[in-house]
Amino acid sequence: MNKFLDDLNRLGIAVFVKTTDGTYEAMNHAGAEALGMTASSVVGLNDFDLFDEQSARLMQERDARIRGSDEISNFQSVVRTHTQWMRFHSCKFGIGDTKRKLIGLSRRIDGAKDQGVEKLIFQSARIIQQSPEMFFQLIEDGHEAFKHRPTWRES
Repeated sequence: MNKFLDDLNRLGIAVFVKTTDGTYEAMNHAGAEALGMTASSVVGLNDFDLFDEQSARLMQERDARIRGSDEISNFQSVVRTHTQWMRFHSCKFGIGDTKRKLIGLSRRIDGAKDQGVEKLIFQSARIIQQSPEMFFQLIEDGHEAFKHRPTWRES
């Protein structure tokens, strides 16, 4: 699982954990960099802090539906941060008996549809869904992909 998370980060695939109110508990470097931030600066923020109101509201409505399902939701979305429009391919799923946590994998896409990336994101989501305890333990232990690392904007 360690190398797996490193590979996702290297390939630019965001991996994140959200609570029921849309607060980000963890995000890897790839996800934070897509938003122009660091991994540590995203933790504690919610959808409304990162995206415009309409995008955040739509995300939270979708997340609520995903938590009500046992399936991995596989979709594309166009969202607006407070400064720019972005298009993502994402997979999300609820975790645990009460599905109070939501795990997401996402990659910013520009241009043509890439079925290889879509398949990789979905297969990766399935791997994490099958081993959530190991995934959460790596985050708790401070896996490198989820630690603060300066972005080019900070260096």
